[in-house]
Amino acid sequence: MRVLVAGATGVMGRAVVPLLLEAGHQVTGLTRTPAKADNLRGIGAEATVVNAFDHAALGAAIVDAAPEVVVCQLTALSPSLLRPVRALRGFAQTDRLRAVATGVIVGAAQRVGTRRVIAQSVAFAYKPGPGIRTESDPLWIHAPGSQGRTHRALAALEDSVLSAADIEGVVLRYGALTGPGTYYGPDGAFIDLIRRRLLPLVDGGHGLYGFVDVTDAAGATVAALTGPPGVYNIVDDEPVEARTWIAAVADRLGARTPLRLPGWLLRVGPATTLAYLLGHQPAATNALARDVLHWAPKLPTWREQLLG
Repeated sequence: MRVLVAGATGVMGRAVVPLLLEAGHQVTGLTRTPAKADNLRGIGAEATVVNAFDHAALGAAIVDAAPEVVVCQLTALSPSLLRPVRALRGFAQTDRLRAVATGVIVGAAQRVGTRRVIAQSVAFAYKPGPGIRTESDPLWIHAPGSQGRTHRALAALEDSVLSAADIEGVVLRYGALTGPGTYYGPDGAFIDLIRRRLLPLVDGGHGLYGFVDVTDAAGATVAALTGPPGVYNIVDDEPVEARTWIAAVADRLGARTPLRLPGWLLRVGPATTLAYLLGHQPAATNALARDVLHWAPKLPTWREQLLG
């Protein structure tokens, strides 16, 4: 199968491309630099250098490759959260990619007869409140501040993929990614914040995390090549409160006990997202992905992922 991966050298792309090649697919990866394109060719993929913000070039790359399936993993996130200007720029650019570039990709895919488009969304954009969220629950597009902008960008991405004529649309709502290169990986930004005692427990730390190892998420992406179209939560089996996993990681690192903050102190600007994640996000279930995609995480709980 001819598969094009947009964002082939990002955190998810680096996990997905080798699995696709191992499964015998012909893979073309889009990336921003010649050096990263050489890395893709070195593992057996074809590669095209393109800036995803150049919409004409992005569309042309899709048309030239004429893939049967497109996997969209585009982000522009900064690896550090301790450089606020760079981090905020990365969040804003990622919102633009999701809200606009996804539509460009889908339009080009339609022109060349691509059968399926698989796109990355997230499972931590549901409205706070009691109960476990399923794929039928809408994204919280009226969230405050920049968090609302991000959620609306995700909603635009999902609509582009799911409503496109003659395209089988698949949306994978990944949980909080763990593993190498991720924010929650061993050297990730959130782990660094815990080490420095800079990640507080907000409103008691009752936000419910659904983690997923990046390799498990990549496996779900490969399963989505042939599974039924639709929306799937790709999370592990055990939602965990922020206060539980943060305390466990702090103990593992020998770090001091996390500070506690009331949520109102973080309800300004981009800090609203942190307050939501740590204090209020609801749990999501992976039952549909298990039943329909026949996918199950190999690292099924946060303990295996964060504590080894």
